[in-house]
Amino acid sequence: MIDITCIKETIDLVELIERDCGAGRKSGAWTMFHCPFHDDRTASLGVKEKHWKCFSCNRFGDAITWMMEFRKLPFKEAALALGGTVTDNLTHQPSPMHYHVPTPPCEAWQDAAKPKIKEWERILWSPVGKLALEYLNKRGLKDDWIRYFHLGLNPAPMHINPEYFGLPMTDGKQMYIPKGIIIPCIIDKVVWYIKIRQPSGVEPKYINIRGGIPAMFNATKSKGADVLIVTEGEFDCILADQEVGDVAGVVTMGAATNDASGWIRYLIGAKIILAAYDNDDAGAKGYKRLAALSPYVAHAPVPRLQATDKDITDFYLSGGALWGWLQNLMEVNGVA
Repeated sequence: MIDITCIKETIDLVELIERDCGAGRKSGAWTMFHCPFHDDRTASLGVKEKHWKCFSCNRFGDAITWMMEFRKLPFKEAALALGGTVTDNLTHQPSPMHYHVPTPPCEAWQDAAKPKIKEWERILWSPVGKLALEYLNKRGLKDDWIRYFHLGLNPAPMHINPEYFGLPMTDGKQMYIPKGIIIPCIIDKVVWYIKIRQPSGVEPKYINIRGGIPAMFNATKSKGADVLIVTEGEFDCILADQEVGDVAGVVTMGAATNDASGWIRYLIGAKIILAAYDNDDAGAKGYKRLAALSPYVAHAPVPRLQATDKDITDFYLSGGALWGWLQNLMEVNGVA
């Protein structure tokens, strides 16, 4: 059997990978290298403590895994090459770790969702949508951005046969679609989810239409940006894109607690990723979760001009300048 204990305790993983990839560069707790497993222009392979991870192609492992994947050695030869010894201990065979890459809703769901989005968008811009449009404007959203993100209005609750969306009928129940403002997430012309902001005073504030898949809102527009802002919700994302989208990409997973690991390819290349979550416990946890995905994540709490300010929209409506806030963050993080 192969004893790998001494390998994990004694191997300098940075030094090992430097032999194969050249000198790395420090970035906080990580040492970054150009990944040898794909065409990597941004040094997306990071090493921290006893593990390495590529933030682009999602390969992940330890010293033994590196020898197996880069030098094409079988497990036993990889362990022995690193100084492992034969003992009576159990063999440890590392398993590859890759982030789950999500897939969008089925084609039937897409075929049903796209015309409904167009219908709801048309209603928002009709006389029926006057109050909803005023609500969006009062949140600071301009008409051009409301149109760009295909926001709409469902003027009355409805029940739809789930088979219309390519979904099975569950206990004979139809899909419930409440009244509210429609927020569709469209990435590369594919609809991933449709969220509804219910009228004020109705809980929960937001409801997702059944069959949608959590995704990175505004991912397409933000891909390749040097500076990325990650907000907690879609309205904050749209407002920030409106105000600073010419100098920074802005995305959201729809909630601070939603997993962004499957969308890491849209974060690669950014010099800095600013976690601008809400000023609460969920926002703090969201920052820590995002920071675990990339060494380039920085905490970017939104200033409070009033005691009740919680997010980007509150700051903006209280008279805050998003451009000034962003410029300061860029200077502090050395990317101005």
